[in-house]
Amino acid sequence: MGQINTIKNKIRLRVKAMIEYIGLYFWWVKSRNAENRILLELSRSAAATIGVKPFKKIKIAYTEDVINAAAVGFLCRTLVISQGMLNILTLDELQAVIFHEYAHCRRKHHLKLAASSLSVMFIEALPYLYIALNMESEAVFFTLTVVFFALIYVSTLLFTRYLTRKFEEEADITVVEMLENPRIYLQVLQKIAVRSSTGRMGLVERLFSSHPPPAERLRKLYTYLYY
Repeated sequence: MGQINTIKNKIRLRVKAMIEYIGLYFWWVKSRNAENRILLELSRSAAATIGVKPFKKIKIAYTEDVINAAAVGFLCRTLVISQGMLNILTLDELQAVIFHEYAHCRRKHHLKLAASSLSVMFIEALPYLYIALNMESEAVFFTLTVVFFALIYVSTLLFTRYLTRKFEEEADITVVEMLENPRIYLQVLQKIAVRSSTGRMGLVERLFSSHPPPAERLRKLYTYLYY
């Protein structure tokens, strides 16, 4: 009986950890419109400087466990900022973050990511379609389908994560080029690095991460600016 309870507790803890992980991954979903004049003004000022349309909506995700901001939507018209980020940044630093999100929109990263992902999935699906159309055994067909879709999902995810890391670096460069004082954005990354410091990332974690480690982003920006 004791062993059964131990197994149940382990399963419960793992399920809880998985739910928390999913919640952190989709941190921006549970957000509310922010009628914040300061954020709106910072957004309009950054948009005018970088030469794009200002965000139509600014939302706040009321979670302090996440320090992040994201431009969401196919048209890139909504900005979501976590409460955790609002808590640690000054107004100048917040504007630098907004610059970063506008840089993604200006470079059409959201459209490039969608187009690239669909293209990769289509190309990877071609061998499966060719083999499946010539398959007679239902059991083999089912097994092949599961294996192929798992491989397509993992490979597409790895590819998109690689792209998003590159897009983050491109947006970083755009920000320091546009800001009068690039050190403000470096301060942002330094604060994020301190808050997210959990030791060295393993290979698997790095491969599936959507962002490069803050320390790596800082190193590349210092090299770009001063060498």
